[in-house]
Amino acid sequence: MKFTKLFVVAVAIIGMFSFTSCTSYERGLVAGGIAGAVVGNAVSTNRDTTPNSYRSYNYKLGMKHGCRTGNGYYTKNRYKFRNYRDYRSGWYNGRRNCR
Repeated sequence: MKFTKLFVVAVAIIGMFSFTSCTSYERGLVAGGIAGAVVGNAVSTNRDTTPNSYRSYNYKLGMKHGCRTGNGYYTKNRYKFRNYRDYRSGWYNGRRNCR
């Protein structure tokens, strides 16, 4: 009886640790955070160096609207913001850079 209780507790503890281990995503997240911290200290700017002439129409429009928002006139095309990554990244970059 005493051995059975001890066995059940041991199996429960081993099961708890095996089911709560890190997933591959979490391991990659931690490794990426460590690598990002090392690289982030070496490179202090997070600027995009792609020339504006190579950007899509949605990115340019997002930059224009984001810049207006950064200057105090809130402007955003909500449909494009939700559905187009270029518009969204342009809007964020325009808001950040035009203050």
